[in-house]
Amino acid sequence: MGSKAIKIGPHEAVELACDNVAHHSERPIAWFSCGSDFGNLATALAAGWKQVTANGIWLCPRCAQNSRQ
Repeated sequence: MGSKAIKIGPHEAVELACDNVAHHSERPIAWFSCGSDFGNLATALAAGWKQVTANGIWLCPRCAQNSRQ
C-alpha cells in the first residue's frame, strides 16, 4: 500500500502503511496531517517511518529499526 494522500476536511494528510510482508494482514497504518506534503512526510520520518527508495516501500518504525540490524 505504501503512501497515499487523503482528504481530512479542507486539507490533505498522508496515510502510510507498512509494506513489510511480516505483518501479514495486521499492517500498521499511520496518518500525518501537518499542513503541507513536506510537513507530513517530514513528521513521518521524524516519527521513525522509513522509505526504502530502491523499491518504493514504506516501513513502520519497528520494521525500520529491524532493517538497520
